[in-house]
Amino acid sequence: MAHTEERLINGIMTLVTVFDHSAQEIDDATDGVPDGGAAPAGFGLGTDAVLTLDKDANNIVANGLYYCDKNTPTGADWVGIHIQRNDRFAWQLFRTTNGIGHSFATRNKDSNESPDWGAWEWVNPPMIPGIEYRTVERWNGKSVYKKMIDFGALPNATQKEVSIGALAKFASIDLSKSIAYSTTGGIVGTNRIPFNALNFDRVVVNENSISITTKTDMSSVSAYILVNYTKD
Repeated sequence: MAHTEERLINGIMTLVTVFDHSAQEIDDATDGVPDGGAAPAGFGLGTDAVLTLDKDANNIVANGLYYCDKNTPTGADWVGIHIQRNDRFAWQLFRTTNGIGHSFATRNKDSNESPDWGAWEWVNPPMIPGIEYRTVERWNGKSVYKKMIDFGALPNATQKEVSIGALAKFASIDLSKSIAYSTTGGIVGTNRIPFNALNFDRVVVNENSISITTKTDMSSVSAYILVNYTKD
């Protein structure tokens, strides 16, 4: 409880609030009262992550932190945050704990677009070779997909073509994140594919494949090539 009284402060009579109990008395009186997951012990979000119905991310209907095994980007062991305006608009950001790195993915539910959840989009995909990742990136308003292609050995003064395993509308190669390695073991130079006018004639990526033509024998070098593409 508290009351007000006038006190002389710096020569001026001032109306102040005076508490009838000391801080210690208040602490003693509330000691042992459950905090209900409130801050600071629960940071205002409860304790452990909630296991929703069937551990299914589609069944979450309230704001909070959750652990899910179903309708996640890769299955088991995902934890994350769910923010819900109502049953028509919601957003999820989840992180995996299943050993593929510190990867995050996000998705939206927007009834103006569909009554169902949208596709999961990766913030920082683990880039396992051969797996397609839809990402949060956009090009000309379209979703950008990424895939690390195992190109194998570079050609010996000829052309080699490798499928990207997808039908792309627009595609490009990200050389800054592509990797070269020696077929006899070890990394080539700074991990970069040694493209230059002396050894290479052309590198082409189209809607379904990567084609590399060399002027010299480059078969001692193999490569993983990162392809970015849209589908519509």
